[in-house]
Amino acid sequence: MPSVSITWHTQHDDNVCPICKAIDGYTWNFENEVPDSLIHPTYGEIWNITTGSLAHEHQLHKGSKYGLISNCRCHTESKVDARDLLYMLQKKIDEIKGAVETDDTKSGSSRRTSFEDIGIDPSKYGLE
Repeated sequence: MPSVSITWHTQHDDNVCPICKAIDGYTWNFENEVPDSLIHPTYGEIWNITTGSLAHEHQLHKGSKYGLISNCRCHTESKVDARDLLYMLQKKIDEIKGAVETDDTKSGSSRRTSFEDIGIDPSKYGLE
């Protein structure tokens, strides 16, 4: 299954808040599923799908000048590695092609390949 990496980045200037500066370059790695929030081992929940960046909120509660409306300009970079998934897909395609070619070419048949030949239930897709 695909793996996903998410890396935290900043602009590397004086407007970057202390938490974002501390976690700049930190990468989270996930297999198969990305959670709804990013948790840092030192700073806790840094980002979630509902609010976005929480790094500034943590500092707001500590009396920092940074708040949810900040000019920090931090962002994330996501990368997906789907090589394993593509490999499994190609393997399945090769198996299907091999089965169809073997069945049809040996018998000299001009019969068209059916959904059942390749293991697809046509009713799942509204095809009968």
